[in-house]
Amino acid sequence: MKKIFSLILIIIFALSTITVQGVSGAETYDITVSDGTEESLQSALYRAKDVATAKDPYVIHVTKSMSISRGLSVYSNTKIVSDKGVVYTRVMPKDTKKVMLRFGDLGSYSSGYYYKNITIQGGVWNGNGTKKDKGFCIFKLAHAQNVKLIGCTFQKDVEGHMVEVGAVNNMVVKKCTFKDHISLDASYEHEEALQLDVNLKKTTEMGNFDKYQNKNITVTGCKFNNVGRGVGSHNSVEGLYFTNMHIDNNTFTNLKSYAVSCVNYRNSTIKDNDMLSCGGGILFMNIKNNYKSCTNSYVMKNWKLKLNTKKDNTVISGNTIKQIVTKEDAKSIILFGDQVPANYKDRYIKGDHCINGVTLYDNTIYTPKYTAILLNDAKNCKVNNNKVYYTGKGNTCYGIFLQDKCNGTSVTNNKIDKCFDGIAITDSNSLKVNSNTITSSKRNGIYCKGTKGSVLKKNKISNSTSQGMYFTKAKATVTGCKINNVLTHHGINTNSKDCDLKITGCTIKNCMQYGIAISQGKATIKNCKFSGNKSGNIYKG
Repeated sequence: MKKIFSLILIIIFALSTITVQGVSGAETYDITVSDGTEESLQSALYRAKDVATAKDPYVIHVTKSMSISRGLSVYSNTKIVSDKGVVYTRVMPKDTKKVMLRFGDLGSYSSGYYYKNITIQGGVWNGNGTKKDKGFCIFKLAHAQNVKLIGCTFQKDVEGHMVEVGAVNNMVVKKCTFKDHISLDASYEHEEALQLDVNLKKTTEMGNFDKYQNKNITVTGCKFNNVGRGVGSHNSVEGLYFTNMHIDNNTFTNLKSYAVSCVNYRNSTIKDNDMLSCGGGILFMNIKNNYKSCTNSYVMKNWKLKLNTKKDNTVISGNTIKQIVTKEDAKSIILFGDQVPANYKDRYIKGDHCINGVTLYDNTIYTPKYTAILLNDAKNCKVNNNKVYYTGKGNTCYGIFLQDKCNGTSVTNNKIDKCFDGIAITDSNSLKVNSNTITSSKRNGIYCKGTKGSVLKKNKISNSTSQGMYFTKAKATVTGCKINNVLTHHGINTNSKDCDLKITGCTIKNCMQYGIAISQGKATIKNCKFSGNKSGNIYKG
C-alpha cells in the first residue's frame, strides 16, 4: 500500500498544475502549487526533502485554498509561501488528534535541533474545530532551528494549542494571528495558543525526549484574540531553562487567563505588549506554586540536573495590562519562586528556586479585583516606574506585594492608586522602597510585616483610609516621606513589641488621629514636621 500511495503522489505531482522556477515580485519560487490539493503540496514537500540545501532552500508557492485530511510533513531548508486568501482547512475525523502540519514524519524520533531552515509564510490555518472534536493542535514543531512563522493566521483548535513548539532554537513568530480557541471544559482555560513547551512525552509528544530546550525565540507583532492563554508554557523541567526568549510588541484581547506564561525563563524580555481584557497579565515563575495557575514541574532524575540560581537579566517593561474578572485568581504580573526544603518528600529538586535579578519597569496596570504586581521569593529585583490603577468596587487588591523572601529588591518611583494596600511587604529583608506615590489606599499606603534592614525613603502617601504606613515585626529606616490626609487612624503606626524604626525628616499632616503612633515597640524620631493631626503629633504606648 505504501508503494501504491507513493506512486499516486508522484502521478498527482506530475499532473497537477505546478509551475517550476516561477517568479512573483521579489520572491523566486521552485514550485507553484495551484490545484488546491493536499497531495500536490505534500509532493512538493517531499521534493524539497530530496533536493533542498541550506544554501539553496526550496520555495513552494501555494495559490489556492485546500483541505487537510492527512496532515503535512515539512523538512529542512523549505519555505512555504501562501498567497493572500489561501485557507487550509482541517477535515479529519472527530476522534483524531492529528495535526495539520508537523516537522518530519509522524512518529519521527528526531533529536536535538535536527530540522533546519524552515519558513511558513502566510495562509489561514483553520482547525475547523467544533465541540464534538476530541481535541487537537494545528501545528507541532519540534527538534528544529532557524524557524520562521510569518503572517500566518491560526484559528479554531480544540482543547489544545494552535502552535506547539518544543526543542527549537532560533525561531521568529512575526505578525501572526491566533484566534477563536474552542474549549471543552469551561473550568480549564489554560491552553496557550502559542505554546513554547518542554519536550517530554507527557507534554509535546514529538520526537525523542531529551535535554534540548527552546531558546532564542522571538514573538513579535502578533495578535491573540479569544483564546485561553496567549503565549508561553505551563510546564517545566526542574533544572532546565529557556534562554533568550523575547515576547515583544504583541496584542492580546479577550483572554480567559494569562497573556504570557513563562516557566524557567532566563535572560529574556516581555516588552511593549498590550494585554486588553485579559484574565491575567504575565506569569513568570521558576516552580509550581500554590495558585491556580495549572503548572507542572517535571523532574528527570537520570538527567542529573541542578538549579540555576545565578542572577537573571530578564526585563519586563512597557506593557499595558487591563484585567477582567474571570474564574482564575490571576495577577497582572507575578514573579514567583519558592524554597524546597531538604526534608521535602516530593520529587522537586531541593533548594531555592528563586527569581533573581528580574527588572520590572514602566508597566501600566488596570486591575478590577486582583493583586497587580506580586513577588514571591524574588530576590534582587527592580520594580520601578510602574503605574497601578484599581478599577473595581471592593478592597481586595494589593498594588505591589512583596510576599516572601524578596530580599534585596528595590521598589522605586511607582504610582499606585486606590488599592487595598499600595505596597505590602511580608518576610523580606534589605529592601529599598523609595520615591513611590501612593494615593487613596483602601487600608494602608505601605504595610510592612517581618522586614529587617529595609529603607523607605521619600515616599508620598495621601488619602489612605487606615494608616499611611503600618509596621509590625519590622526593623526599618523611614526617611523623608510625606504623608497627608489619613482618614481614620495614624500617619505611621507600629504594632508589635519587636518593631524598631528610625524615622527622620518626614512630613506628616492631616491625620485623623496621631501623626506617628508607636503603639508597641520603639522608634527614634528626628527632624519631622507635623500639622493638622487631630489627636496629636506623636504617641508612644
